[in-house]
Amino acid sequence: MGFLLEPARCLNIVIGEALRAAGDARFIVMTGVCIIWGLCVPCTYLLGIHWGFGLIGMWAVFVMDEGLRGLLLLYRWRSRAWEKKVLVTPDDKAASAAV
Repeated sequence: MGFLLEPARCLNIVIGEALRAAGDARFIVMTGVCIIWGLCVPCTYLLGIHWGFGLIGMWAVFVMDEGLRGLLLLYRWRSRAWEKKVLVTPDDKAASAAV
């Protein structure tokens, strides 16, 4: 399960931190809250307890969580919607360099 988890987690961390650095932290938080409470908690109960997969089912949901959040963050990055949230513009850099 670790072989499936780590690439997804790395994608989630790298793209998430890039969006956070760009000033789009709200999207990261809202995506995390919605996926964890809307998908992971019910799926963990279903796979882990109700259907009897136990710890393997819980790990499968953990892999799914990291992968889905990573893909959503990658989609956000590639859509360039985060550019509206940028805190420092190129004009600000030029103005501070001239001073």
